[in-house]
Amino acid sequence: MLAEISEQRLNQAMRAFLRQELQAPATAVTDFLGIIIEDARSNQLNHLLSDLERMHTASVQLNAFVKNFSRTPPQISRMESRSRIFTGGSATTCERR
Repeated sequence: MLAEISEQRLNQAMRAFLRQELQAPATAVTDFLGIIIEDARSNQLNHLLSDLERMHTASVQLNAFVKNFSRTPPQISRMESRSRIFTGGSATTCERR
């Protein structure tokens, strides 16, 4: 039981550390992209807006993931024969060979 409590505390500490290390850069990317989008609009660089807005949306999703990371920890206890690959917000499953 003591080992289980120690493992839980270690996992909590690791999640908190990772969240702290990821939150600032993720927020900076989102904020910087917001500034770039504003500049592109004011300079009428409309051909760049679509890509910039997709990047901004992805960075917002990354921020949400990092923010929720410590609340809903991933359960990784063993390697599985299948892995999930996330592409554009959707998940597909592929076989490992």
